[in-house]
Amino acid sequence: MKVKAIDTLRIHYTTIGKEYEVLDQDNEAYKIVDDRGRNNWIPKRYMEEVK
Repeated sequence: MKVKAIDTLRIHYTTIGKEYEVLDQDNEAYKIVDDRGRNNWIPKRYMEEVK
């Protein structure tokens, strides 16, 4: 599954409109590899599932 950033905050190290592969998820967040190349948990409210 892939998700796309719909909002960005410096602390999340994501880019609006960029797609990220989901490595894991829970009820509140997706685990992705962020723009730094690190695994990072991003709250779902900042991401949108790519269909």
